[in-house]
Amino acid sequence: MALQWMLLLLLTPLLAAQNRGKPYPNNYGQPQGRGKCKIPSDWDPKLRFTPRRSDYALYEAVQLSCVGRFAPSVPLIQCISRGAQTLWNETPTCKERCQQPQWDSQLHFRPNQRFYTVSEEVTLSCFENDAPPLAVIRCANWRNWQVLDISGKWHRLPPKLSCTTAKCPKPEWDARLQILENETGNPQNREELTLTCPKGLEPSFPEVKCAKEFQQVISGKPVYVDAWWGRSSTGAWTRIEGDVLCMEGCKRPQWDSRLQLAPDLENYKKNEKVMLSCPQGFQPLFTEIQCQTQFQDDYGTFGYEEFWLGRDSRGAWVPIHSSVECIEVLQVDHETFEISSTSIKLKWTCRFPDACQGMRAMCLLAAPSSPPCEAEEVDAEQMLHGQEGTFTCSPLQPFTEYSVTIDLPPNTTLFSWFFTTQESGQTVGQWHWIVIGLVVLLVDRMVVAIILWLVHSR
Repeated sequence: MALQWMLLLLLTPLLAAQNRGKPYPNNYGQPQGRGKCKIPSDWDPKLRFTPRRSDYALYEAVQLSCVGRFAPSVPLIQCISRGAQTLWNETPTCKERCQQPQWDSQLHFRPNQRFYTVSEEVTLSCFENDAPPLAVIRCANWRNWQVLDISGKWHRLPPKLSCTTAKCPKPEWDARLQILENETGNPQNREELTLTCPKGLEPSFPEVKCAKEFQQVISGKPVYVDAWWGRSSTGAWTRIEGDVLCMEGCKRPQWDSRLQLAPDLENYKKNEKVMLSCPQGFQPLFTEIQCQTQFQDDYGTFGYEEFWLGRDSRGAWVPIHSSVECIEVLQVDHETFEISSTSIKLKWTCRFPDACQGMRAMCLLAAPSSPPCEAEEVDAEQMLHGQEGTFTCSPLQPFTEYSVTIDLPPNTTLFSWFFTTQESGQTVGQWHWIVIGLVVLLVDRMVVAIILWLVHSR
């Protein structure tokens, strides 16, 4: 029995030394040495690593690729630390992918990639940029694609899809619409049309485009339908589900370029309300306007005249007879400045009392002064109330620069100006230095006189 215990004691350190450095069977790429990661043997064998090494340092990134028609689930992995362990931040795999089909050269793919993963959807269009789509397809496997029909079902794609230049028949929309075709050299662009209406009326879509759209697969061949698309106010193309009509409405008002409209459109419907705003420190006379039209008979010429209403401070809608502009909220008349050697006064007027709540004026020393006339800091702050008033900053030092600001909380500056007080009167400190200077000059002259007298008396 003693011999068995002795053998066990001798074999234990030998077995430990033999197993040292062997990985734990379920560590999924954890390091064999402190701070390093290895590639687990149970990962996808199609994976390829760049750079290719037996182990990788902590925080080192490795680029992934796959053999053949496969693509990695993530492009990069990194060796990271989690507590006392080091491990990979991802468990990558290789997935099947499809190469972009080489069909009609006029087809545009969005997104435009060389390869696509399985089930990744791709939009096909016969127009550049944000144009109407021809169809939506997806990668089924490395050799097959599927196409989405108008009912929302996926079908195996026919041999190929192509763009067609066939024109759409003229639509039977509002009889008052006038259609002007844009004559350009590109055959595809001849399908873009500009629509106009009689005076006072606006088309629901000022620009439309005819496009062929995939509908379904019959007997292994794609079937297309004619579809009309209209350009929305944001510039994007929207499929037209109904008729395009001439509607009573207003064009975007050509007022102050600083005005911000919400919503910001090219055309507005009758009774549509629009909010107006301006940059900080400015405000429009009307913050809400409304589009209106009225029938007009001008010597036998019938039509609609557009005009705008504005909501006044009492909430009533009143006609707008002139351009709406961005007006300064606070007016300070420079001609009314009163500047003396010890004070600054200015008159202010708030054009929009509701917008001046919490207005505050401050007066501060603009720059540090220097001897012999050092100016003291001034702490003049005043809340401004009402529609008009006078702000006074005093007492101040003569011939000193001060800044006066009027602002609204939290950080809107309505007025800012630099003032220099007048140079009138001398302060006690200034006379002190002048007297000292005169005394020094007088003593200097007396010393010179005494020296001359002593020289001549000899």
